Amino acid sequence: MSEHHEILDCSLSPHELANRRVAWTDLEPLVVDRTRTEEGFRVRFQREPGVSESLRALVEAEGDCCGWASWEMADEEAYSVLQVNGPPEKIGTLAAAFGL
Repeated sequence: MSEHHEILDCSLSPHELANRRVAWTDLEPLVVDRTRTEEGFRVRFQREPGVSESLRALVEAEGDCCGWASWEMADEEAYSVLQVNGPPEKIGTLAAAFGL
């Protein structure tokens, strides 16, 4: 994700970015699927104890540093769903950082 730091107008320091990357990486084993949408992308996570709380904290934190994107999280019956939307010139780079 660091190579995308400047392109995305990220306000995190390198240390903060490394910590954020670890937080997202910790959730990686719970990813069920990733999907590009018309305005961005969606990532579904298996709902397990603590996942919703971790995602909500990350969504709030990402909204602070990458406010150009819309970060939303919702719980479904079996999944926690992250939806990220933004301008086409940036959302593709961010989607790539999320494996899309």
